[in-house]
Amino acid sequence: MPNPFASRSEKLKWLALASGSAVIAGFAARNLVKASWRAFADDDPPLNPAALDTEWEEAITWTIATGLAAGIARLVARRGAATAWKQATGTRPPAFNKSPLKAS
Repeated sequence: MPNPFASRSEKLKWLALASGSAVIAGFAARNLVKASWRAFADDDPPLNPAALDTEWEEAITWTIATGLAAGIARLVARRGAATAWKQATGTRPPAFNKSPLKAS
């Protein structure tokens, strides 16, 4: 459950930590996908997958690769930020819910 007693300051600190880690992870994931694309395709990734001069196969492959990398990066960043928050404060991050699938 979210911490109903979390102060506004705690919520803002959590927002900054979670957002900052997500931005950094996003940049890292995009650069990793670009480097991987160049290594395997021996070509630069498409600048705009939606452009009419981009082949469908290339556009779809690039979109899947970047989407997958971004999703994994976001998950890793959020869990890492939550772990760091808990180690630093001894409490769960504000507004950080338990999984609704797990029984308490």
